[in-house]
Amino acid sequence: FRRVLFRSWALLVDEIAGLRVVEETSIRPAPATVALASGSATAGLVEWKGHRVALLDERRFADRLAGAIG
Repeated sequence: FRRVLFRSWALLVDEIAGLRVVEETSIRPAPATVALASGSATAGLVEWKGHRVALLDERRFADRLAGAIG
């Protein structure tokens, strides 16, 4: 039996562009300078409205956030 702990977070933001379904085949690798950076939570890059947008790895992001808060 493995116990899994879930945390809920609330973040104050100025704007949300929305939620998107991203096809796995459209995810491109992040540049090495980003992917290998200490504390990076970037899972890859996707194109959105002509821009490259970072796709966050939700688990790594939550771990970094929890570590920063304590």
